[in-house]
Amino acid sequence: MQQNFKAQPCDIFVCSAPKSGTTWLKALTFSIITRHDDDITNNLLFTKVPHECIPFLEVDQAFKWFCQGKSMYGSYWDHMLEYWKASIERPERVFFIKYEDLKEDTLGYVKKLADFMDKPFSKEEQERGVPQEIVARCNFKNLSNLEVNKSGKYTTEITKEISNNLFFRKGEIGDWKNYLTEEMAKYIDDITLQKFQSSGLTFP
Repeated sequence: MQQNFKAQPCDIFVCSAPKSGTTWLKALTFSIITRHDDDITNNLLFTKVPHECIPFLEVDQAFKWFCQGKSMYGSYWDHMLEYWKASIERPERVFFIKYEDLKEDTLGYVKKLADFMDKPFSKEEQERGVPQEIVARCNFKNLSNLEVNKSGKYTTEITKEISNNLFFRKGEIGDWKNYLTEEMAKYIDDITLQKFQSSGLTFP
């Protein structure tokens, strides 16, 4: 599919690192574009989660490779920097969002996303509370309760059977503290400071 794919002017790409709010942002984007009340649980984007395409790794090994920039997606820091620079050079084509910002002001960013995608909310829609409805429909509780995330499973050669709900995180800022040691966190912070220096891109 990748070899034959031809992008169209109207295509929208949600580009993010794994486990960084991708499902949430997809839901918000889809709801902003469609604007109707159809249940998102019936959409293919939310009924099929191909976790079998993602290799299983223990935290220590994943951390090591992440810091070395070894992954099927390339270096996380390079990925962020390239999109950050693109958003500055072509703000009409690239909209850069940080998870923490989206979490703290979801409604504000839903409106900004709508404007960016040339789908601004009309005065009537705002009076009817359409932006608020989209935020509520796509909240963490609703998405985590999708059947594919609650009961879906897949099988690997190493772990045999894994439930999809293990891939759905808490949706909280700072949840990394439950998985990384202070030493790991400091190491990542040091790399981030080194990589992002002079770029203008900062993270909390």
